Amino acid sequence: MASWKIITGSIVALLGLAVIVAAGIGEFRPQWDPLGSRTAIGAPVRPSSYADVKSDDIVVAAGEVDVEGGTVPLAPVIGGTVTALPAQEGTAVKSGDPIVVFDSRVAELEVEQASAAVAAAKVELQQAKQAAELHRFKLEQLRQAVIAAESKMEAAQRHTSKLEALLPQKAVDEETFLGARDQLTQLQAALKSAREQLAEAEHIDPQLQVKAAETALTAAEAKLNAAKELLAKHTLRAPADGQLLRLEVGLGQVLAPNDPRQRIWFCPAKPLVIRCEVEQEFADRIEPGMKVKVTNESFDGREWTGHIQRCAPWVAPRRTLWNKVFEVSEVPTVECIVDLDPDQKPLRIGQRVRARLESTPRPEQQTASKKSTTQGT
Repeated sequence: MASWKIITGSIVALLGLAVIVAAGIGEFRPQWDPLGSRTAIGAPVRPSSYADVKSDDIVVAAGEVDVEGGTVPLAPVIGGTVTALPAQEGTAVKSGDPIVVFDSRVAELEVEQASAAVAAAKVELQQAKQAAELHRFKLEQLRQAVIAAESKMEAAQRHTSKLEALLPQKAVDEETFLGARDQLTQLQAALKSAREQLAEAEHIDPQLQVKAAETALTAAEAKLNAAKELLAKHTLRAPADGQLLRLEVGLGQVLAPNDPRQRIWFCPAKPLVIRCEVEQEFADRIEPGMKVKVTNESFDGREWTGHIQRCAPWVAPRRTLWNKVFEVSEVPTVECIVDLDPDQKPLRIGQRVRARLESTPRPEQQTASKKSTTQGT
């Protein structure tokens, strides 16, 4: 019984392998020249629409429908729990429209705290300005106090001098003189103190406190702006007018900014183009302005027209690797951008197509053509 199960399993595995190989062979078609000039396996694929065209006059390249600049993967700047999904997959959005909203309660509290700090800094600035204004009055008061102290001291000095002159004549007793002299000493000390207070006040710059308060207010406002910016990052918004192609996000889901999987794809509102990949071997046959006929990759009869807008100035590996069976991915190619003619049925972003580029004849071909014409004449 066990051996019978082993034999049955082996047969099923072989059948599965055969199906996979058959599917791969069915998948294979010549990648660049459907006219049959380059065929690796099997009979050449020759679409009827190309039957009367010489293979040297055209270049057939694989292409993909795209927009200028390409589609854009969007990701949150900060992580968080999704609380709202204002936009839906496949809908058109305007620049700045919210797409995903994250839990922002902590960020909102930080904004409130920063707002309170700004209000306190504004009060301190107002107090510093008031103190600067009061300082001006205080200086004037101290100057008047010095003048008054000087006047009192001079009067006491004159009085003491008179008493001292009368002392030898016994016109005044000694105690009165000593009392007047002590009062003069006190007034001299008071005048010195008043002058020192005035000097100290004159050395104080009240504008320094105003500047310190202004700096503190600027720092508080910067923290408030940072808190508001952090709060704004809790909402993922559309970077421009366009369409939301993919939205693999659900309510309550936690998204991380470093998530390797691109869950949100955005397409800017730009005209569609065909991004074609021409093998290096045929790069000298293409140039801007050439006419292009585009068909669906499956050759289902649908056709679009356009022209080459520009060709890349460098040779590079293919931009997109589709990992199809028998498809060569490491062939160096030159990328060209094809503008589609107006008033045609729209294609879809990412659609794989075949582009027939009406190439310019090479110099040796033109020479051969002229010789054959001359000989025929």
